[in-house]
Amino acid sequence: MMTPTAYNASVAGRLWPHVALPQPLPALDPATPAFTSAVVVWQIALGLRPDGQLGPATWAAMRRHATPPSASAPVLGIDVSGHQPYIDWPAVYAAGYRYAWVKATEPRTGYVYGRLAEHVHAAAAAGLAVGAYTFNAARDKRTDAKASPERDADAFLDAVRGLPLTLPLAIDEEEMYQGRRIRGPDGKLRGDPKYKMTAAAIVEWDERVAVRLTEGAGRPPVFYAYTAMLRYLAPAVSRGSVLLDCPLWQSQVGDGGGPRSKPATHVKPWPEAAVHQYSWTGRITGVLSKARRPANVDLNRCTAATLAALRGV
Repeated sequence: MMTPTAYNASVAGRLWPHVALPQPLPALDPATPAFTSAVVVWQIALGLRPDGQLGPATWAAMRRHATPPSASAPVLGIDVSGHQPYIDWPAVYAAGYRYAWVKATEPRTGYVYGRLAEHVHAAAAAGLAVGAYTFNAARDKRTDAKASPERDADAFLDAVRGLPLTLPLAIDEEEMYQGRRIRGPDGKLRGDPKYKMTAAAIVEWDERVAVRLTEGAGRPPVFYAYTAMLRYLAPAVSRGSVLLDCPLWQSQVGDGGGPRSKPATHVKPWPEAAVHQYSWTGRITGVLSKARRPANVDLNRCTAATLAALRGV
């Protein structure tokens, strides 16, 4: 392990004060998690493999960037499901994407994605930070007597157990409204009329799922919803809701699901989006459909500092 004295005398030590981070590396002991976390933020900002080590590639990057990208540098990622069963993960990494969430379960139907483990392992091996999500459509016991948020959360935890996940689990809540259909950002009507749940009932369901996932995974899940859903649920979200402790993954895309260049709209009382899903129609070499043709894929962005925080470093 490099000592503080040796580090401060190194090329990396001399260049680090130029980085826009809370404190320069020379003020940190290399034996501490804070040092590793700072190096990871640097590496993510420069598109390097975020291993937290001052190896040759990181030192070479420091020599090239006397004033390197800041912790606010944008970092791109994707989320995938059974609609993109064939993925060349090294090609995804080479295209500049550094993280991914893979669909794991859809408890309403009992679905578990059969290629979940394959994609998680392959994405992690290619250098991406990886998480998993559940399509967590809240359900009403009046129409589904067996509905249980805890049972749904447990099924999700069972599906991802033992996988090399480096991002938090994610709750994907996007379908159920109060017996009415709301037009989403793609112009299509969303929501299933047979599920007549109030916003308060949906929030309660998602809170119970979030509590169970926090207990099972040891950290709060990410909460995904698109802007119209966040607005619908907002009046039912209390100031002390556990959902407000979950990093927000907000979907707000452009016309027809294409890219949106502006940041996601802040909907109070929700926190500002940690991750912004800005397109549903991205194309990346190596991401294929069931017919082995180029497939649309959801595109996301966050900052280097946010990705480091989500990785827990």
